Amino acid sequence: MTFFNLQLLVRLITSALGSCAFALIFKTHKRHLLLLSFSGLVTYFVYYTVSYFGGGFFVASFAATCFAATFGELCARLCRAPAVIYLLTGLIPIVPGGEAYYTMRYLLERNMPLANEKLLATGGVALGIAGGIVLVSLVFGVIGDRLAQRQRARVEGERGKH
Repeated sequence: MTFFNLQLLVRLITSALGSCAFALIFKTHKRHLLLLSFSGLVTYFVYYTVSYFGGGFFVASFAATCFAATFGELCARLCRAPAVIYLLTGLIPIVPGGEAYYTMRYLLERNMPLANEKLLATGGVALGIAGGIVLVSLVFGVIGDRLAQRQRARVEGERGKH
């Protein structure tokens, strides 16, 4: 199977449209829709690329979430909007809804081998998403704190000169 194919193209387009649809459900301002759609498209592309080259559910979702969270933080600063709107809509394409559904289905059917398989996949994606959010939030929090300290020191230094 080749890396780029028609199926991937369809998934990328539906990722962008799905992210845009959720942005509309969240009543996000229309000026953000293009960036939000782009976030969903690229987040899924990162997930697909890491999966294609051998990364498991956890690694692929972690990498994709790191992109979505970083993109969200940067867009929030550039567009003066909450980072969470970019993060949530960007993550929509990789949320393991289907895996969670099949986990419950196989549990109800008492098909434990398949239920365990789907549960591990669901858990891996969920942990990857959580880990990516935490890592990027910590990094941006530390950077933000350092910038705020420098700003305060500069302001206090200017006050001392006068």
